[in-house]
Amino acid sequence: GLPKDNAGYDLAQLLIGSEGTLAVITRVLWAAAPRFEHRALALVAVASAAAAVDAARELLTRLASLEVLEIVDQAAVGITLEHLSIDPPVPVTAAWVIVGCAGSADPQEELAAALFQAGLADDTVVAIDATRRARLLTIRESVTEALGAAGIPHKMDVGVPLARLAVFLDDLPRVVADAAPGARTFVYGHLGDGNLHVNVLGPEQIG
Repeated sequence: GLPKDNAGYDLAQLLIGSEGTLAVITRVLWAAAPRFEHRALALVAVASAAAAVDAARELLTRLASLEVLEIVDQAAVGITLEHLSIDPPVPVTAAWVIVGCAGSADPQEELAAALFQAGLADDTVVAIDATRRARLLTIRESVTEALGAAGIPHKMDVGVPLARLAVFLDDLPRVVADAAPGARTFVYGHLGDGNLHVNVLGPEQIG
């Protein structure tokens, strides 16, 4: 931390309390990621949080080319569609799952086969070109903008194991409403690793 006279870092503490702003780099390892020329994207409407988790498990197993696996809950979908003034490309259900693949060859067939084998072909739209992929991704990428236009959200990033994700998503609105009556929750994020962005609109202050 900083000494009281703000003269500089307390070198006795170094990294502790410096929030990552002070460190000694002793070695750097570079990993080259392959550059994929071909991509495919699908938007899947699921009926429940449990169905989203089941979909994640199936797709993580079946898709070697998986690059994107995201979830947007119903509240986040609704406020974003309203903000963008667009019609939903699939039914507005409990959640939308966004699935993206990338490869050196066109992964469209692999993605379509995995969706069919996992029982996810219904209420699903597959983007067949870059323009349509961008259009679908705009919905996910505009959630933050939509929430900001509606108010000042309380933002929390949380990590939830996949095995506990459905319970978390189902219980969260009730827990927040109990703590702050009238508040609304919106959740989106990375379904594969459970890294979720939780946003709460309504109360001026929580806790």
